[in-house]
Amino acid sequence: MNTVLVTGATGFIGSHLVDALLEQGQRVRVLTRPNGGKVTPRENLESFAAPFTTDGLTRAAAGCSVVYHLGGITRANTEAEFMWANAEGTRVAAVAAARVGARLVYVSSLAAAGTGTLDAPRRILDEPQPITAYGRSKLEGEVRVHETAGLAWSILRPPGVYGERDKDFLFAFQAAKRGFFPVLGNPARAYTLVYAKDLVKAILACGENPAALGRTYFAGHPEPVSYLRILETIAILFEKPFKPLQLPNFALEVAAGAGEMGRFVGQVGLINRSRQKDLLAPGWVCDVTPITEELGVQCQTALEQGFADTFSWYKSHKWL
Repeated sequence: MNTVLVTGATGFIGSHLVDALLEQGQRVRVLTRPNGGKVTPRENLESFAAPFTTDGLTRAAAGCSVVYHLGGITRANTEAEFMWANAEGTRVAAVAAARVGARLVYVSSLAAAGTGTLDAPRRILDEPQPITAYGRSKLEGEVRVHETAGLAWSILRPPGVYGERDKDFLFAFQAAKRGFFPVLGNPARAYTLVYAKDLVKAILACGENPAALGRTYFAGHPEPVSYLRILETIAILFEKPFKPLQLPNFALEVAAGAGEMGRFVGQVGLINRSRQKDLLAPGWVCDVTPITEELGVQCQTALEQGFADTFSWYKSHKWL
């Protein structure tokens, strides 16, 4: 039985990864903060409390064959905060994995690579052009991985991820429940999306398939979807008439400005300048062909099925 280490195990994607690893029969060690972040005890699941330093993570990774690094942040008020959590945090994980001879799987982001459209999807060999502080920090994390001597690594760049336990798409579901379907920016812009359980299959392949060593991949459903289709799919689940409301760009400008004020009280706004850039981007489409051709990974859950499962989970757990 292998032992693997997961950082970010209490997060949305990390929790799904832990479930899948345990179902495989692997022994899973999860990194927790010394003064909190406890996990529910389960068979073959070990909680290891340590500071997120090279020495602390090295102790946590001792005896592990793979380090799955999902720890980091997706929201912050400053670029320095993003860099500390996502770039420096990844350097720490990479150095620790190299010290103990473990393979590292770094879950980065499409944001590290940059935007893509239906006509020009972002490809893995394209020069990265991140447009946000979050994207730049995730890309810098990739650089730290490449710079770590003696490290066996794979990097995965997910696009938009949804599924059970997700809070980012929850807002759209909550708005739809009230019959509100706000459209910000270009309604026709397209996205590559991935259902969380499909993404986990890609993460596991990067940790187990020798062909993934030294490689970077996108992972997502092969069919991009428009912003309007996303909203309409949610409307159908609620059996609501779909009446999208196009909001002017100045409304987004006002919302982003208000979100920026949160930094003065130690909060991160739901919409801030970084999120504004995301919403006004021409699209977030990427080419997922290489991971299918090289690793045999197919993210096949269609939007309608994935959203239906997510919707059922939200309702059963009283999130809606």
